[in-house]
Amino acid sequence: MNKKFERQFVGVVPISIFDNLSYPKQFLLMFDCLAIDLGIKGLDKVERSTLKSRMPEIQKLIDNEMLTLLSGLMASNEIEPSKSAVLNAQHALATGVITPERFNAQKLRDKGIDAVAITQPYNDAGIDGEVTRDSAIRITLSEFPMPAVDTPWEAIRDFRLDKDAVHNFSKLKVWMNNAGKLGLKEYEIKDELRFLISEYSNSMSIHKLKKSSGTFETVVTATASAIDGFARLNFTDAMKSIFQIHKQDVKLLEDEINLPGKEIAYIIGARNRFA
Repeated sequence: MNKKFERQFVGVVPISIFDNLSYPKQFLLMFDCLAIDLGIKGLDKVERSTLKSRMPEIQKLIDNEMLTLLSGLMASNEIEPSKSAVLNAQHALATGVITPERFNAQKLRDKGIDAVAITQPYNDAGIDGEVTRDSAIRITLSEFPMPAVDTPWEAIRDFRLDKDAVHNFSKLKVWMNNAGKLGLKEYEIKDELRFLISEYSNSMSIHKLKKSSGTFETVVTATASAIDGFARLNFTDAMKSIFQIHKQDVKLLEDEINLPGKEIAYIIGARNRFA
């Protein structure tokens, strides 16, 4: 197993997602790296066509460690999944439906890599199915923006590496982990997620208005007091007025941290950047 992937969040995907380059760009807003299985038996005609036409993009992603081949992650000589391996995967995944992506994701998880299978469509279970961690991740991914086809790969990478984005994604991942433990139906988690998105969006709009008006009022008042203090050589009052501006900034930051729905701040940030 490639050690550098041990602490990464890996999405195991079919080659077909490269039919539309917006899909892998959307997926890379969720995952540190994508993994594809070219298959020991070879690809079908459509998959070979996709691979040939998208090879420049695929090679670029591989070079930038945003994509890897499963052969680079799994030190396994198993060409065909054995019956026992499939049964073990079914038990681990709590489902009778085993896709190649799910099987490979489970094999990676057995090797210590946090891998999740993503197929098309995103939600391959009915809305009345009980949510697992994997399905919570797929449901959340469906709320991510679809970057334009011509969005540079570097823009996706830079967004993921942004300090605030890293922090916000950690909160989102904890929410997804917990969502898979609640025993709720898929439609309930979808409704919960959309409610949080709406709640955070509305709260953020109000916060921005407060920030704009509050900052303006504080700066005008404090600046006037500071100028008056310096004019009268009252440096204590002048410095107090300047510190008032800083205190207002701290208060606004604290309010932003405590906004309702803050768990999904990463989704809103991604939408603002790529929608």
